[in-house]
Parts: sequence; structure tokens; C-alpha cells
Amino acid sequence: MPLNRSPLQSKKMVSPSHHKSDPSIPTQIDSVSPEKNIASRSKRKRVNELDNDITDLKTELMAMLKSLQDEQVRNFTSINSKMEELINQNQELKASVEFISAKYDEFTKTIEQLEKDKKEDRNIIKSLEEKVEYLEKKMRSSCLEIKNIPLRPKETKEDLVNVVVKLGNIIKSPIQSSEIKEIYRVPSVKQHPIVVEFITTMVKERVLRMTKQFNGEHQKEKLNTKHLQMSGIPIQQIYVSESLTSRSRRLFFLARDYAARKKIKFCWTSGGKVFLRRDEKLPLISINSEQDLKDLHGAED
Repeated sequence: MPLNRSPLQSKKMVSPSHHKSDPSIPTQIDSVSPEKNIASRSKRKRVNELDNDITDLKTELMAMLKSLQDEQVRNFTSINSKMEELINQNQELKASVEFISAKYDEFTKTIEQLEKDKKEDRNIIKSLEEKVEYLEKKMRSSCLEIKNIPLRPKETKEDLVNVVVKLGNIIKSPIQSSEIKEIYRVPSVKQHPIVVEFITTMVKERVLRMTKQFNGEHQKEKLNTKHLQMSGIPIQQIYVSESLTSRSRRLFFLARDYAARKKIKFCWTSGGKVFLRRDEKLPLISINSEQDLKDLHGAED
């Protein structure tokens, strides 16, 4: 079947001069007023200035932030350095404290050991003193001490023996010169007492007993220098007592002082020991040390 084609339409050529442009553009441009043109330029200028101000502000802020950041870094570095210094100081202080603590523990142990040694030494010294005291008492067990007999010029031991023999006759307890083992004066004491050592303790005890009896029988005129009939010497009472050690002598002195303050009637020595008795009906009290007197005083208070 034959095809029927439509006839081709002829293309209409458009002239370049017939483009759809506004022929009045130049006229429109020319028609814009000069005032509007100036306002537009001023607006663009303000926008540009604002952009510049923002840029400057941004730059200034960034600079401030950078400066602040740098300052913070410096401060942090300084703080970190000081912290490290404090840590080092704390470590040194800790080491010093540990050293001092160790030394303190060492000193404490040393002091404890010294205290222990001191206590042991005191016990040893006390034991030795007691032994020395015992030996001295034993050596003096047969000795008497005679006080208030004046020292005569160029006095000899024979003169002293004669005085003791005469004294024995006065108290009616004859003493033989052969019963005297040793006799001398104590040079370091002001009164220069005479110390007599007999051959036995029994002789010493007998002389003490008879002296006490004589004084009891002669209350108005107890044993004195007048009985010895020694010319040129003052009349004064003669005291006959045991020869005591230094320790016993001090203890006897303290005991007599205590007895006087507490109105205790009797205070005497026997065998180198010190005794107290309030009256005839009460038992005697043995005083072996100064502590005994302190304990007695505390018990009464």
C-alpha cells in the first residue's frame, strides 16, 4: 500500500536582527538615576567594611586566644615544674622521716638496753654495797667508839689504853690491856673520837651494857670527864657506843631525827643495826634502810 507522506514544511530563516532582546536596555540603563547608583555603591562599601571588621575581629580574637593558650601552656609548665619540685621535696621529706623514724627506733632500743643495763648495774652495785657493809660491820663487831674525851698533846696509844682501862674501872667492868686489840683516834672528825677494838665481841657487849647500867644508876651525873680525873680538861659527858659504818651512822642519825619528830621513846643500835620502839609495851622496829623510814612515815600518815 503506497505510503502518503506529508509535505515538508519549509523552515523560516530567522534573521539575527530578530533575536528577542529588549531594544530598550540602553534606554533603561540611561534611565537609572544617579542617586540610586550612588546608594548602591555605598551599600556595597558598607558590606565590604563590615566584612573587613569581622575579619579584623576574628584575627584579633584568634591572636588573643593564641596568647591565652600560650600563657596557659606557660602556666601549666610552671605548675608542672613546681609540682615536680614538690614531689621531689616530699620524697626527700619522706626519706628524712623514714631515716629519723629508723634512728628513733634505734635510739629507743638503745635507751631500753641502757635502762636494762642500768637496772642490772644498780642491782650489782646494791649487792656489792651490801657485801661491803656486811664486811665492815663484821670488822667493827668488836669495836666501840668513845666520844668527848679531849685530845691531849703528844698523846700515845698507851695513853689511850690507860683511859679505856680507867673507864672500865669506873663502870665496874674491868678491862685488861691485853683485851684491847687496837685503839686509835679518828683524825678526820672534829671531836677525834677514840675507836677501841677488843679481842672479842663479848668484851665490847659487856662494856656497853655496864655503861648503860652506870648511866641508869647515876642519872644526875652520868659518865663524864670528871670521873676520869683528868686535870686541865672541861667537864662534859662521855658517850660510849658501837663503832658504826658510814651507812649505819647516817641511818642512825635519820632514825634519831624521825624518833624525835614522832615522839618515839627509844632509838638505839645493836650489832650495827638500828632499832626503834615507841614505848616499853610495843615491839621493836628494825630499820635496815632509809626506805624503811619512808615506809614507816607513809604508814603513819
